[in-house]
Amino acid sequence: MHTEGAYTDEQVLNRITGRIPGRALTVLGALIALGVVGFIIGLAAAPQRAWQAYLVNFLFFSGLATAGVLFGAAMQLAKGHWGKSMHRIAQGFGAFLPASYLLFLVLYFGHGRILPWIGSAVNAEGHPLPEAWFSVAGLFLRGAIFLALLYTLCFVFMYYSLRPDMSAAAQRLSGWRRSLADWMGRGFKGGEDEAARSRRVLVRLSPILALGYAAIMSGMAVDLIMSLTPGWLSVLYPAYFFIGAWLSALAGLAVMATLFRRHLGLDFFAANQWHDLGKLIFAFCIFWAYLWFSQYLPIWYGNMPRETIFIEARSDGPWLAMSIVFFAAVFVIPFLTLIWQKVKMVPPYLASVAGLILLGFWIERFTAVVPSIWTAGGVPLGVIEVLVTLGFLGLFGLCYAVYATTFPLVPLRDSIIVGSLRKGPY
Repeated sequence: MHTEGAYTDEQVLNRITGRIPGRALTVLGALIALGVVGFIIGLAAAPQRAWQAYLVNFLFFSGLATAGVLFGAAMQLAKGHWGKSMHRIAQGFGAFLPASYLLFLVLYFGHGRILPWIGSAVNAEGHPLPEAWFSVAGLFLRGAIFLALLYTLCFVFMYYSLRPDMSAAAQRLSGWRRSLADWMGRGFKGGEDEAARSRRVLVRLSPILALGYAAIMSGMAVDLIMSLTPGWLSVLYPAYFFIGAWLSALAGLAVMATLFRRHLGLDFFAANQWHDLGKLIFAFCIFWAYLWFSQYLPIWYGNMPRETIFIEARSDGPWLAMSIVFFAAVFVIPFLTLIWQKVKMVPPYLASVAGLILLGFWIERFTAVVPSIWTAGGVPLGVIEVLVTLGFLGLFGLCYAVYATTFPLVPLRDSIIVGSLRKGPY
């Protein structure tokens, strides 16, 4: 038996099953099938709603995936020793990135339903739109190029993070997983030498990944959310968007670590690590709310038409209720609960709050996208949206399951930073 927060290499390697459990595979496959069926039915019955739901889920899950990889880079930059044994769980979100890229390309076929500026030469105020930017070909071309760049940076980071452990992991694998592990561990020069080499690479790569994440996710916010309200200007919204994705990844880490702890016996994290993760979530809940308020306040007191058009659409009727719900789920309730130390230190409590944050962010993405392009009245939230969301959830879960059954979920050798954990409150 191991004590909380302590583990041996053998215990970590024993969690590498090399296959997805049959029950989990059945559930994930069923979710994906429901999503495909729901999307097809939506295309036939209500294509506008189908593509809206597709875009909302692409933004939510893609942001979660990229920010999950960023967690390791953040630990490297901040010398966060407490998180070095947790970063593999967050990094697993990056397994969704190949699917995300393909899903972005598929989005092209729905551009007529989600880009309201197509065929319009002017914005809501009658001012001409810049043709160099408002171009379908331009949007998807630059999106494909910059997402490829960001996702490549993520994969390089994942490669050097995992490489020191792949020689040991390969012994537990077979088939294509063994081939992948052998490829990642080719030219292996010994565990400590490989860990030192990985650290040297990741020290240089981490700031590049962080800057690339901020810049390219900002571009995604501009092209796939801000452009849906032609003429709307906000210099804060891109930061609000990528900080939201980062906070959702922290919440996702808390949920996944708790699930592994409960169902797989992966009780490898000490109490102070849960406490630090809870404090980080608490801090970014406040920072996210600060960005939201910093954007809203000048729009409200300035009453500038080019900026109020976005807020007005989300402040009337049922959309006001949606806005209140996501703000309460992402900030108000987490703030009032995470202020207590016990909530941050007890995994089930922390995971419950984190799950609420994830739900709140899905509603926030839905509220950011749909009012800009939905003209039929009411809130189009029903069976189509639920089924498409379940399909994305199943695909995300399948990608993560492949990662979790192929790679060690806890590092055998520290590849991001060296040092010892501090002793927090118990």
